[in-house]
Amino acid sequence: YGDIEKTVSQLEALHGPVLCHFATQDEFVTREMVERFEEAMEEAGKSQFLTVYWYDAGYAFANPNGPRYDASNARLAWDRTVEFLRAALA
Repeated sequence: YGDIEKTVSQLEALHGPVLCHFATQDEFVTREMVERFEEAMEEAGKSQFLTVYWYDAGYAFANPNGPRYDASNARLAWDRTVEFLRAALA
């Protein structure tokens, strides 16, 4: 996870793709926060670099040592990340 509370001017400096995995039941990164991030990416002219995935899961769903681990969603996020990296680094 990263800090998605960014200004348009901060996002204008991006020169590569951004992949985001979010959980619908995450109390720390809310849908509203993500929507603001998406809007800022759009304003910065960077929306074509942004890929966002949502998972019906809780915070830290991909942490196998955590109480909210969700193996199915963690696997899906992993597969999507590998696909993203292959495309981005090809």
